[in-house]
Amino acid sequence: MMKIVIRNRIHEWMRQISGALDGTRDANTGAYVSAAGAYNEGVGTVTQVNKDGSSGQSYTINNIWPTSIAAMAVDWSTDGFMEYAVEWCYDTWTHN
Repeated sequence: MMKIVIRNRIHEWMRQISGALDGTRDANTGAYVSAAGAYNEGVGTVTQVNKDGSSGQSYTINNIWPTSIAAMAVDWSTDGFMEYAVEWCYDTWTHN
C-alpha cells in the first residue's frame, strides 16, 4: 500500500510541474514557482546498502524533480513485488 501512496505523491508532483491534464496552467499548476512561492524541485538522499544490510555511502541530490513515471502492473499474474520506474532530473549531488 505504501508504494501506491508514494507513486500518487510523485504523480501529483509531476502534475504541479506540467499543468492540468487538459494542458491549461494557472497559479497552482505548470509554473516553476508555486503560488505560495515554493520551487517545484526537492532535495533527495540516496543511501547505498552494504552486503550485510547496513547503510553505506550516502549522497544528497539537490534540485531533484520527476520527469516520467511508468505504469504499474496490477494483474493476477504478477508475483512478488509491484514495481514502477521513475525517471529523475537533478542539478547537483554531494557526498555526505
